[in-house]
Amino acid sequence: MVKASWTAIISEKLFHEVQDILEENYKLERRRINDVEKRIFLLSGILSCGECGRPLCGRSAHGKGQVHRYYAHAFKRNDGTKCSVKRIRADDVEQVVEP
Repeated sequence: MVKASWTAIISEKLFHEVQDILEENYKLERRRINDVEKRIFLLSGILSCGECGRPLCGRSAHGKGQVHRYYAHAFKRNDGTKCSVKRIRADDVEQVVEP
């Protein structure tokens, strides 16, 4: 590192702490991208909602260092019809379906 001729706005310690956090975030993102092929939703478009009849498609979300797989409505209804089913965990559905 080169000494700057201006006054620092953050400490060198804080700079390195932030760099460590950014590096960890990068590693987590790479892991998430590498797991894409593991997120296959075999029942996408085959499942339909038991309440409103719309097709369900596989989706995934990321949180707390995990990938959460679920099935959700493929599209929103434009006729104002409400459905209480928001999403269904993919693991719950897929373990019930026989090959």
